Amino acid sequence: MDCDCDVIVLDFDGVLVEPVDVYEWAPEHVRARNLGLLLLQNIPHHMKIYIVSGRSAKWLYFIKDTLKSMGVSLSRMEFCLNRERSEIDHKLYCAERILEKEGCIYEWHDDNPYVLESLKRYVCGALVIHRGEGCWVIKGSSRLGQLCNER
Repeated sequence: MDCDCDVIVLDFDGVLVEPVDVYEWAPEHVRARNLGLLLLQNIPHHMKIYIVSGRSAKWLYFIKDTLKSMGVSLSRMEFCLNRERSEIDHKLYCAERILEKEGCIYEWHDDNPYVLESLKRYVCGALVIHRGEGCWVIKGSSRLGQLCNER
């Protein structure tokens, strides 16, 4: 697998947004994570971004509106939604679809360590876990890792 690629995958809930109240993920109860904003602002312009979420396709407009309100251009983004299986199986499915289309995945950011463990063979650059206010590179070399280490 070529590791000189320009594809980054970001989980939506837990990486880009967080609940205002504990475990309340309704649209009116989420806000942008400061670290999520920082990541989005620092992804090099040549990189393609995939947003992966277990939310169903009916949430696509909410996700796009939320990203636009964060000042993000949607022009280089793709989405993999509509989980019909377990979270791990859904994200493995998304990884396979991304690999079919792009040929590689350089970096994957998620808030579930079990998801990241299952993705080791799909991602050639870095697996990054997001927890609380920070994030940590748990495998590989990250183009955005310095942002995690500064938090």
